[in-house]
Amino acid sequence: MALLSVGFPQTLFPSCFSRLTSSSLQSLNSLSLPKTPFSHLISNPPFTNQRAPLSNFHSFSNDAVNDHYHLLHLSVRYGDVDLIKAVHDSIFKLTEDIHLGNALIVAYLKLGLVLNAYKVFVGLSCPNVVCGDFFCRMRSSAVCIRLLDLELGFQLHAIVIKMGFLDNTFVSNALMGLYGKCGCLDTMLQLFDEMPQRDIASWNTVISSVVKELMYEREFELFHEMRRMDGFGIDHFTLSTILVAATEGLAPMVGREIHAHGIKIGLESSLRVNNALIRFYTKCGTIKHVVALFEKMYVRDVITWTEMITAYMAFGFTDLSLEVFEKMLEMNSISYNAIL
Repeated sequence: MALLSVGFPQTLFPSCFSRLTSSSLQSLNSLSLPKTPFSHLISNPPFTNQRAPLSNFHSFSNDAVNDHYHLLHLSVRYGDVDLIKAVHDSIFKLTEDIHLGNALIVAYLKLGLVLNAYKVFVGLSCPNVVCGDFFCRMRSSAVCIRLLDLELGFQLHAIVIKMGFLDNTFVSNALMGLYGKCGCLDTMLQLFDEMPQRDIASWNTVISSVVKELMYEREFELFHEMRRMDGFGIDHFTLSTILVAATEGLAPMVGREIHAHGIKIGLESSLRVNNALIRFYTKCGTIKHVVALFEKMYVRDVITWTEMITAYMAFGFTDLSLEVFEKMLEMNSISYNAIL
């Protein structure tokens, strides 16, 4: 009832709490709710490592569960960290509901609260039905990598093996991404080699990680292996990443092969691929190649123009570099550095 007594502006959240039942209102009523604006509605509950399992609490009605789903949705929609933590405390009074626990995990992750999500995850009595979004977001979170280094990755990997999720392509891709960001290339490659089924994200993850570690020959091998697979599509990210390797590894034959393959599969109009090609021909080709590419591009961005400035400067055409610079509608610090 305390929630309904708070005066919300009519223009904001006009029906936010209209679907709450008396049972969930009672469960939330125990929280101290100051009469403040929505973003500070609920006090920040302490979050400790010693949470009791969800299954220790009494059962509430399905309406109460639905109300918690609704509140989680609101907390994510309006970025309200205080609300989600208050809902979390209230959820612990319900009989464990795996799907509700999953929703809580995903809500925490969408708000960037990775550690909170992980603590909920490990507290579930049956985490095997938690969706792969958890693993994907753990991969993309730089926070968990900085704070826990590889510890969290190893723990998640162990849980995945225990739950039998290692054959899930989505989950394996997430683990590879996590290992790639942590610099554990051997572990990532072993995981990749053991995957029973791969998709384009699997290949792009391992290829980009290998390029980041300057292992260009291994990257070329992966690309040729990828091409040999019948019916497997290669996208603009794959080609642009391989072109980086061809450029930095001074591999003109590979770069030209990538260019030809891009034309063959219809990616010659990709802005990302063309920018990478301009960079490649600047280092491994001639100014004629660069100009021909630039003139065929219907769409150009600040990267395109900056690459052209760099190309003209590299081939000694200072006047043309200044001419391109003056035509730019948008510039950044790299553009200025290129002209200096």
